[in-house]
Amino acid sequence: MKDKQSIDAEVLDYYEKELSDAVFSGLKIIRADSGFVEVNVKIKDEGNVDARGKVKTKVLTTLCDIASRLAGASAGVRAETISITVNIQGNEATGGNAIALAEVKHRGRTTVVAAAEIKTSAGRILATSLSTMRVEGFFDEITEK
Repeated sequence: MKDKQSIDAEVLDYYEKELSDAVFSGLKIIRADSGFVEVNVKIKDEGNVDARGKVKTKVLTTLCDIASRLAGASAGVRAETISITVNIQGNEATGGNAIALAEVKHRGRTTVVAAAEIKTSAGRILATSLSTMRVEGFFDEITEK
């Protein structure tokens, strides 16, 4: 079984190689346990915030997707999203940072289901999501949830 630092490193490596998005160049994994991740991301003004100073819906949706896939990776699964439902709770300016929490709710042989929540650093929920992902492969080094 891998220790926490090893899981963090493997999940970050997966993000950098396969999921990295220029929108979230400052994404930092705070915690990655078996089936759970917490990430902090800097919300840049250019491209991420509209003229009113609100975080764009596509930014929140992309962050939900990335967090859910990272949660899958922390459970030992390389997965591709096949369905995602995002509920926007609010889109006010985040003060530059957003926190994404995602947890695997079901890990099967062919699919994984993960729930994600995006919050401001003050704790206000911006978005929640539920993702169904197709299992594309496994990280043998990471213990399954």
